[in-house]
Amino acid sequence: MDRISELPDALLLKILSYLPTREVVTTMVLSKRWKYLYTFVQTLEYDHKSYPDGEDRSFSRFVYSSLLLHEAPVLKGLSILLGQNTGAIDIGVCVRTAIKRHARQLNIEIDDTCSTETINPVVLPTSLYTGCTMLVSLRLNSVVLMDPSSTVSFPSLRTLVLISVKYPNNESVPKILAGCPVLENLFVNRCPGDNVNLFVVRVPTLKILLLQKVSDIHADGFLIDAPCLELMGINVNTKGFCGIEHNMPNIDAASMCVTCNRTEQILSSLTSLQQLRLCLMTSKVTFKCFFLLKDLSFPLNFCLLM
Repeated sequence: MDRISELPDALLLKILSYLPTREVVTTMVLSKRWKYLYTFVQTLEYDHKSYPDGEDRSFSRFVYSSLLLHEAPVLKGLSILLGQNTGAIDIGVCVRTAIKRHARQLNIEIDDTCSTETINPVVLPTSLYTGCTMLVSLRLNSVVLMDPSSTVSFPSLRTLVLISVKYPNNESVPKILAGCPVLENLFVNRCPGDNVNLFVVRVPTLKILLLQKVSDIHADGFLIDAPCLELMGINVNTKGFCGIEHNMPNIDAASMCVTCNRTEQILSSLTSLQQLRLCLMTSKVTFKCFFLLKDLSFPLNFCLLM
């Protein structure tokens, strides 16, 4: 242990970044040399599963105290997996830490497998929309978004993942995406009752789009306006409006499994496709625009990206 303690701080912090945060914090008892070292680790991961059942309060206290003591000027990554019974205060502290420490990656996930019913929906604070200006990647899972009362600002965000997220209303999705001027990757897995009837994706810089919504509710639809798109995967079962607003001259590959009445309009927007995996629940499909297609059945595994 003495020989390891002689290593420079930068190397020790690199080693600690590969350990679970709970284990990183325990290094403070090793010696005076290690007492405050953990507070400068640049990657933090909190998982409620690391605590026994019924210890949600202990986990909440651990998250709260360790984040308040953290001193790293920049966080490369902050990830938190909460149980349904975990106090919402952890989310507020998590977001404030991400803002204060200029986090590059932020992952907030609610584990809905540990409870048969939702005790308290976890609502993210509106400060997330304006304070996390250094975020490059944001992943949200099973949380509730508040209505952005002010301008949304994610000037550095390039990857956005939204899984089973509930939104305030139809207008909130375009407003959030409008605040991402350099967004390149958008992965969305919608859930029933997410408060959005028409999911509008209007992002001029977007290169990869994965959109999935399979449920018994068929009224929802989508509208896509992403002229720079290069890769697209859509799996939507709906009787609502489905459309692509402008052509996508850069798109190279697509996987589509949709149920709607505007398949010709959708397909005619994909004029530069080289590869396509297609599953359309309609009787008539026009292929006149696909003179560049090389493969109509290649196995695109978009699920891996989710």
